[in-house]
Amino acid sequence: MVTAAARTTRAERMAMPLARQVVKELAAEHGACLRPVQLRRTEIDTGYVEQVLIPWSLSSGVCKEGQL
Repeated sequence: MVTAAARTTRAERMAMPLARQVVKELAAEHGACLRPVQLRRTEIDTGYVEQVLIPWSLSSGVCKEGQL
């Protein structure tokens, strides 16, 4: 049996925090980089490909919110 989700008003939805803001606050609270750089690393011998995240500060020297 399918039940209807609880309905909320637009004002209630707008009062909820945005997921992006929650993630940024959580990262800042734990000292994580807010804008990691994703690199692909390939082992030449085996052909194994791995995705690696490095902190922004290692690639640019600065790790600040809002920098591109």
